[in-house]
Amino acid sequence: MAHWRDMLRLCPNDNMGLRHVLAPKLLHLTLFEAVRAVLDAYEEPDLAKAGAEWSYTDALLRFKQGGATSGANTALTAAIKNTPHVPASLLGETRLPKQPPPHDALGSKDEAVLTVLSSLETWTSTKGALTWLRA
Repeated sequence: MAHWRDMLRLCPNDNMGLRHVLAPKLLHLTLFEAVRAVLDAYEEPDLAKAGAEWSYTDALLRFKQGGATSGANTALTAAIKNTPHVPASLLGETRLPKQPPPHDALGSKDEAVLTVLSSLETWTSTKGALTWLRA
């Protein structure tokens, strides 16, 4: 974690996209303030441009902090609207490929796969999260 944070400090524009790796890892470690700091530092007003990793991390953070609040529900609705393929994979309704896709595009099935691969453990270990996602 310290390495990724140092790299972001050295390259604040984050041309490498490290924030997309760091935020979900921090969430898995339940470092909520650190997750929020990363999300806020690289806030994208247009969630359609933010990407699945970003929007689903924000939604799950809100859920982990307060349950199915209106803020969490709004964030989840926006995430699903922008990348609708994620829930089916998180819920086990579609299989993940044996190999991760080599690249992704916003809103694509490949982006959904990469998002699920990086966050599945956090979603499944968060009490009530999959039920909330299914609702």
